Amino acid sequence: MSQFFISLDAPFDWILTNQKSEVVDHGSVDELDLVRIPKSVREVIGIAPGQSVTVRAVMVPGKRLKNVEAALPYALEEGLTEDVDDLHFTLLRWKPDEEAIAAIVSRAQMDQWISRFTAVNITLDRIVPGYLLLPLYNESSCTISQLPDQSVYVRKGELNGFSMDQSFFEYWLDSDQIDRVGLSFTDLEQAQRAGQLLKNAGKSEIEIRHWDIGNRLVDWLRLDKEQRAISEITLLHGVYTPKHLNRSYRPLKVATVCLLIALSLLTLSMWRETSEMQQRESAVNEQITTLFKRRFPGEPYLGRPRVQITSLLSSGESTTSRSEFQRLLQSVSKVAQANRATIEEVNFRDQAMTVLCNVDSLAVLDNIRSALQGIPGINAELLSSGARDNQVSGRFRLSGAG
Repeated sequence: MSQFFISLDAPFDWILTNQKSEVVDHGSVDELDLVRIPKSVREVIGIAPGQSVTVRAVMVPGKRLKNVEAALPYALEEGLTEDVDDLHFTLLRWKPDEEAIAAIVSRAQMDQWISRFTAVNITLDRIVPGYLLLPLYNESSCTISQLPDQSVYVRKGELNGFSMDQSFFEYWLDSDQIDRVGLSFTDLEQAQRAGQLLKNAGKSEIEIRHWDIGNRLVDWLRLDKEQRAISEITLLHGVYTPKHLNRSYRPLKVATVCLLIALSLLTLSMWRETSEMQQRESAVNEQITTLFKRRFPGEPYLGRPRVQITSLLSSGESTTSRSEFQRLLQSVSKVAQANRATIEEVNFRDQAMTVLCNVDSLAVLDNIRSALQGIPGINAELLSSGARDNQVSGRFRLSGAG
C-alpha cells in the first residue's frame, strides 16, 4: 500500500513509499502548501513530534471497551499537569484485567495540526507519534536515537516510547527507569557516551549496542520489512476520527456499489415473488371460504378450515347433535372475536366441545372463561393453559347445561 509520511510541524519532512513499502522519494519544505501528494497514495500519515505525545500504562476497571474509554482520563488524571478536559486520550491497547496503554495529547495541539493541513486541502488518515516509528532491536529492551534536532527518541516495545532532550537523557541514564536487558543506539558516538555514563554510575552490567540504522525516518523506512516496526495505531480517535472515506478503501467503492445494486435487485425480486404468493394465498382463502359457506350454511367460519370441517363431519348427522354443535360453536366464535383470540382447534364429541385458542395473556383466558360461563345453557371450564413464544394458549370444554 502506497503511503505518504509527513511531519506535522515545520520543516515538513515527507517520505513517499510504493505498494511494496519501498521508499521512492522524500524531501522537506518550509511551507505546507508546497507539498504535492500523488493520487496513487492510499494513506497519508502525520508524524507527531514526540515531545507533544505522552504514552502511559494504567489499570482501568471495567469489562467493556466503551466504559474503559470513558474512565481512562480519570484513571490517568493524578499524574497529569493539565486538566483532562483540555487533553485528548487515545486507547492504544486494552484487554480486561490488564494494563491499558493510552496516548495523551493536547486538544489544542490536535486542533492546530488538523486545521493546518485542512487549510491546504490535505486530509490525514492517521497520526502517529514519531518515536513509535523507530525500529525495534530484538536483543535489546529499547531502541534509542538522537535526531538531527538533538532531541532523543526512545521506543520500548510495540506501543511504548517517549521523547526527551539531551540534558534529560543523561539524567534518565542515571535513573532507575532504564531496563537492564540492554540498550541499542542508532548513533555510535551517543552509544559510547552512554556507555561511559553508565560505567560512571556503576551500571556497567547494562549492555550497550550500536545499531547503525541512521537517525531519520527515511533511514528507518529503508530497512528490510522484517526490521521495521511501523505502528498501526492512530491518534485520530473519537471526535477526531476522519469523516472521509479512507484511501485504502476507495478502490473498493465501485465494487461495493455494484454489490449494493445486486442486493437491491435481489431484494426487489424476492419482494415481487412474495407479493405474488400472498395474492395467490388470498385467492385460495377466498375460494375456501366460499366453499365452506356453501357446504355448511349457517356455520360461522373461524379461519381454520381443516380443523373446523373435520369437526363438523365428525359431529354426526343427528339433528340434536348438529344443533348442539352449532349452538356451542356460535357461542365460542362470538366470545373469541370479542377477545381477539385465535381458535386453533375445535373438537365435538358426546355432546361436548373442546376448543384450543391462543391469546395475548392469562387475563384474556379468564375473560373468555367468564364470558362463556355467562352464556345461558352452557357449562364452560378451562382444562389447561400454557405459555410459549410470547403467546398464551388455553383449552376449554363446553357442554350444554343440564
